Amino acid sequence: MSHDIVIRVPANESLQPPPTVVRRCAIYARVSVSSNAAGLSSLQAQVQACEAYIQAQRAMGWELVAPAYVDDGFSGRNLERPALRQLMQDLQTDKFDAVVVQRLDRLCRSVRDICDLLPTFSITHTALVSTTQALDSETPVGRLTLHLLTTFSEFEREMVGERIRDKFAITRASGKWQRNYYRQLASQTATTE
Repeated sequence: MSHDIVIRVPANESLQPPPTVVRRCAIYARVSVSSNAAGLSSLQAQVQACEAYIQAQRAMGWELVAPAYVDDGFSGRNLERPALRQLMQDLQTDKFDAVVVQRLDRLCRSVRDICDLLPTFSITHTALVSTTQALDSETPVGRLTLHLLTTFSEFEREMVGERIRDKFAITRASGKWQRNYYRQLASQTATTE
């Protein structure tokens, strides 16, 4: 009885690399305090970092397909932001396959808000990508990472608020009062969001 060894050689077509799938990307950026400064603002830095990230992924088919969605002077405390609303509308009309942010806290700072946004990303098969945090919203580990990062961001915001309230209480108890405290409270709270 002879045992013949059969080696199958794939056809030439299968040796070709698979075609690159285009991943249409949009950018979202946000700052709490309006950036009217003359130099490079935080908002511009966020957009440039996202553009550079997309450019670096170009070999994998990534391309920027829309102007950046920018909320200048809006808190991350809630989802009531014009550019974010427009982004979510465009997301539902299949204008892009991924939303790129520099950090997750630029999108939102509340666990409840991320839980409200993620189903829309899932239903539309749109990935949420952070340039500074390794996460992929399309996997269970990525969703866990999103929730953890958002939880820490919400915790940070609450701790800043407590420190400011404690400072006011101590100042009032010592009989001191300054008109600018409420302005400082508003600006300090806004810059942490």
